[in-house]
Amino acid sequence: MHFVLAFLATIGFVTIKAGSMSKESARQLCEEMAFRYGSETQANLELAMDAARTIAHAFAGIKQAGNLPDRQTMDLILMQVLEQNPEFVGVWSCWEPNALDGKDQEFINAKGSDSSGRYVPYWNSGGGKINVEPLVDYETQGAGDYYLLALKSGKEQILEPYMYPIGGKDVLITSVVVPIIVDNKVLGVLIMTSHQFQKQNLLILVCLFKLVKHLPLGVSQYLFPKK
Repeated sequence: MHFVLAFLATIGFVTIKAGSMSKESARQLCEEMAFRYGSETQANLELAMDAARTIAHAFAGIKQAGNLPDRQTMDLILMQVLEQNPEFVGVWSCWEPNALDGKDQEFINAKGSDSSGRYVPYWNSGGGKINVEPLVDYETQGAGDYYLLALKSGKEQILEPYMYPIGGKDVLITSVVVPIIVDNKVLGVLIMTSHQFQKQNLLILVCLFKLVKHLPLGVSQYLFPKK
């Protein structure tokens, strides 16, 4: 409740001050807000990152053991993570072509796959209940950075807030990403999005972009929809 009140108060303050504050003043205000909410944001980050690491390491272990991964079992693991952790809004995994089980051809347009047959499920609770849909734009530079950055670098990533379609609606999300590495090669990634992590970054986004007047159009429409 205290966060909601602070969030609403901040939006009101930002709206009033947007036309009169300089960029330097805006940055100072955002630094103060980041300091105020820093410890809570860090705790939420660590929770999401720990969960992502655990699943990524488990998936890598299945491959390293020489067992043929079962997509239904992996789906069940991802789904149960959401069921048992309501603070997470989504968990997703994206694998390179035929890197999971060599059976992409058999899974074309199946649940958690697209026309490529790759294992690209996005389990989410964005529609009020847990659903799965295939990831989109994962090979597109920019839009697919949630996948490409960790894939190419082999390093964990904390993504800046971005718009992503969930349950037919564009939602502002922020995620942590862990590469799935087997024999020193990145085969895919595991991505976790948290409700609380999302709210904290949303608050800072409102402050920063609204005050300096360069909020991206899609994000602006999400934060300040026309009535």
